[in-house]
Amino acid sequence: MVNKHHHRVERWRRLLGYVLLSSCIAVVVAGCDVEDGDAGPRGDRGEEGDPGQDGIDGSPGALGELRPQVSINEVRFEDNDNDGINPVIEFEVKSETQLGLVEGFWDPEDVRFLLARQVDTDNGYRTWQSYIAQAAETHLPFRGEHANLQSDYESADEGELEEDNGVYTYRMDLDVTETPDAYTEDVDPVSEDHWVEYSDDDTHRLVVLLTPGDNWGGAYDHKDFVPNGGNPDAKRSVATESCNTCHDEVSQHGGSYVGVETCSTCHNQYHYHSETEDPSLYKDSRDLVYIGHEIHSMGYEGGSIKGETHHLLDGYADAFPGRIIDCANCHEGEDAGVDDRWKEAPSPQACLSCHDDFEEWYSAASWAHDEDIDDPTGATEDCVGCHEPGAGHPVVVDAHTDEAYEASLKTAYRIEDLEFNGDELTVTWGIEHDGEYVGEDWLENETAEVDIIVGWAEDHDYIHSEDDDRPGDPFVKEDVDYSGGDVETTDIDLSNNEFDAPDSGFGVVALENSVDSSDHEDLVVRNAVEYFPIGDPNDDERREVVAMDNCYSCHAEQDGAFDRHGGSSRNQVELCVVCHNPNSTDIDRRSGYENGDDNPDDLAEQPTNFMYLMHSLHGSHKREENIQRPGFTGFDEGVIDYPTTSANCTQCHVDETYYGAMETEGLRGTTFRTDDYDREAIENHKKVAATIAACTSCHDDKTAAAHIEQNDSWLSKDDNSNGLFFWDDWWTQDDLDMQYQTCANCHGPGRTADIEKVHNLP
Repeated sequence: MVNKHHHRVERWRRLLGYVLLSSCIAVVVAGCDVEDGDAGPRGDRGEEGDPGQDGIDGSPGALGELRPQVSINEVRFEDNDNDGINPVIEFEVKSETQLGLVEGFWDPEDVRFLLARQVDTDNGYRTWQSYIAQAAETHLPFRGEHANLQSDYESADEGELEEDNGVYTYRMDLDVTETPDAYTEDVDPVSEDHWVEYSDDDTHRLVVLLTPGDNWGGAYDHKDFVPNGGNPDAKRSVATESCNTCHDEVSQHGGSYVGVETCSTCHNQYHYHSETEDPSLYKDSRDLVYIGHEIHSMGYEGGSIKGETHHLLDGYADAFPGRIIDCANCHEGEDAGVDDRWKEAPSPQACLSCHDDFEEWYSAASWAHDEDIDDPTGATEDCVGCHEPGAGHPVVVDAHTDEAYEASLKTAYRIEDLEFNGDELTVTWGIEHDGEYVGEDWLENETAEVDIIVGWAEDHDYIHSEDDDRPGDPFVKEDVDYSGGDVETTDIDLSNNEFDAPDSGFGVVALENSVDSSDHEDLVVRNAVEYFPIGDPNDDERREVVAMDNCYSCHAEQDGAFDRHGGSSRNQVELCVVCHNPNSTDIDRRSGYENGDDNPDDLAEQPTNFMYLMHSLHGSHKREENIQRPGFTGFDEGVIDYPTTSANCTQCHVDETYYGAMETEGLRGTTFRTDDYDREAIENHKKVAATIAACTSCHDDKTAAAHIEQNDSWLSKDDNSNGLFFWDDWWTQDDLDMQYQTCANCHGPGRTADIEKVHNLP
């Protein structure tokens, strides 16, 4: 039996459904003619989900770039059928990779052999002379018609090469008893008289070079020996290890020639070019003694001491980041076999490579000897006579000693104690020299003016931005006097500062400024930087990212790059990052910043975050657009001829801190633009995430932008961005804190494109 009541209910339900559906459609259609309302506020970030399950193991990676090693097992000289002598070399070439030992990846033409013997010239100068040389008319029109004498090499496809279980034996085509054709071809002014005949008593040097290939870098080994079995007495004034503190893996000529032993074997006294009437003269020599000093002195950061530039070195006038007068920068390394000859045997080849004011030199020499000196190279013995130890004139080391600089290395600020109670900070401090607090008699005018800097940090980065003109500036800069004798106690009132301390984090106190001592003006003083906890007593210092010792491997301590800002003695990285923090830009230094029309890059501001700034400068050769640095006298293009590859993060970073924000949560983004130039309102700064800012400080091209946009789609690069990245206006620090950066998925430790892999880190 059919229930009629049930049917009536169902019909009413269907009718009601039709009415509701029609009403919804009507509302939607009608809404097309109505403007949308304002978007609501961004919701809170949701809770983290459960971690996903581990993925399957990936396939083995590509072989990657090999790191080959060359080793010489033995060098011997063997008689040939023509009453001559051929060198025979036993050597190995191997490379260790993730996939194990790799051999046989090279061809014979990839291996080169250099051979030279050591010669003491008539005027007492010790140098090398290459057995393999070439002489030809110069191809450079302004050089005149004289010869271009060059050291040369023999490759492994020219002689007899055999292999036995990974060990190679090569018999050179060279006969050491024959005079090289370069000395007999009558190419003026080279003659056979310049050749020194073979002797089995002489110290010899053999170099084996592996030239770079498609997936391997250059490598070398050298061996000093005496053919008759005696002990070699090779001149060794510089060690490759010393060069590599700056150059990482010192090489030239496209990376084919590696190691300072290779350089000195070819670049000897007999390697010269035209305008030189005699190969024994130094003036246009390619002798390493001459050009090595000259290259580093031409662009000396402290002021060039060169009077003229070597004709062949026009492209090498790079700024030397150390102190050119500090000989030990290069001439040290007793453990590496470096001798003291450079201290005891000064020569015009070395001295005049920097001090090339010939008139002054002739005048001094004539005064000293009461006679004219026509040939500067003939004065070598006279140089030694005056400048050797005990001769009464300054020896090499003393002549290159700067007493003011030596005094600065012994002078430092010291913070004895910090007390912080929220409204007041008490700093107990002083100035030390040679480990003791200085007295008022040590200070010029019995007092010194000192700057005390105070800032706040939350989590990992500084968040202060009190200055209306300079974003990111510390909120306290206290000028105080120091009278010497003991410590000073300075109370700093924090209650009047608009910027309140965070609930947790840490504070920083730094002391800076140069001082006038009774002996030296503007003495550079080592900064003191100390931290104090806010809230959590364990949160009492900033993370260490780079080490000062790494900086000093190239830069001189408390000099040059570490005496910036008008001699204010800012020379410790811990102090640099207080001001050059993620909130800082250069907007206050840019004239016409409201529209940027007067700036060479047409930008109103650029980041001055220390991380972004240092990567941009040292990686300038990698950038598509160099940054413009506004200074007191105008703009300076941020270009540094970095002496090694900027891909080697370990040159500066400690441990594995190059992973940066991928491993450290809570790092602040880098400000690229202050919000409508409201500079102290850091909560409104337009920022780029820390990891992306680090990467794009070097990789600023559109390829990098496309890669980042694909994975973090909020970032894009405009055609008119002048090398900088543009971003959506709403990305403030709060916005960044809510986002998940995907960089670590590929570039983190152990991942497919781990930074260590793509940068080929050692």
